[in-house]
Amino acid sequence: MRRIWFIDDKQGNRDAWVKGFGAEIRAHCELKAFDNWPDLRYEFENKTYPDVLFLDFFIGDHYGHEIIEWIDVHCPNDQRPVIVAHSSMEAANIGMCEKGANCRLEKWQN
Repeated sequence: MRRIWFIDDKQGNRDAWVKGFGAEIRAHCELKAFDNWPDLRYEFENKTYPDVLFLDFFIGDHYGHEIIEWIDVHCPNDQRPVIVAHSSMEAANIGMCEKGANCRLEKWQN
């Protein structure tokens, strides 16, 4: 089962993200949302890695580019997830891509 994870400190963004995937994807993929970096880091430290990680820029007291740098140091290359920079600020998405995110996807703004 593929793991698709999302980290964002805002509940509404996490809820919208999970609901945005169709039933077939939800049935065949583990969708997991995190509201803080320590909980996500715990998974990595216990050798549980996502296949894809949607990464917001502002995560409480942490920033997306710091999380990317940590993943690049602590995650084995063959387990490194595809990292999607996922901020409402295009400059933040570009900055995360410069730090190692694989691509960017701007958040939908209501």
